[in-house]
Amino acid sequence: MAFQVNWTERASQAMEAIWAYIARDNPTAADRVIDGIVQQADRLESVPRLGPRYSCNLPGEVRQTISGKYRIFYEVNESEQRVEILNVWHGARQEPEL
Repeated sequence: MAFQVNWTERASQAMEAIWAYIARDNPTAADRVIDGIVQQADRLESVPRLGPRYSCNLPGEVRQTISGKYRIFYEVNESEQRVEILNVWHGARQEPEL
């Protein structure tokens, strides 16, 4: 059974900010980056444990997967068959806010 992928408000806002930043110079490239992130997140429907666990002091099973230069942080809820995207963060930045 496929897991449902949900995006938190923080993750949605991060995606908007990523698009806006890249689109200032190249809207087509911004679309490609966002499409790549969404495609990687969609893979979590069938492989929710795709990425390794992320070491943090949060309860639950926080994991991360990569799309280009971006890290997608997410939590797997096995009992509800749900993956929640917590944040999307450029790999060169300091550790993310989750």
